[in-house]
Amino acid sequence: MNVSAHQLVVHFLELPLAKQMEVAVAMGLSAPSPLTSDSIMFHQILDHAKSLSKVDALWTEVESRHPKGEAEPNPFAQNKTGSRPAVSAV
Repeated sequence: MNVSAHQLVVHFLELPLAKQMEVAVAMGLSAPSPLTSDSIMFHQILDHAKSLSKVDALWTEVESRHPKGEAEPNPFAQNKTGSRPAVSAV
């Protein structure tokens, strides 16, 4: 797992449950059950973001809510050639 992917996972899991739910809703998902484990919720959100090619948006949502978050630069943002970085390691 690359450093950016690791940061995305760790920062999501460090967020309070309410903030994790905000991320889910911001990504277009229904608010998950509060009984859903953090890791399952993250994988549901990540799978949804990947299916929409919006991992960059997931980074922004998580990092903007984390106290030590770094929304910019976004390592998953589209580069100048129009291709996106691989996210299979996330």
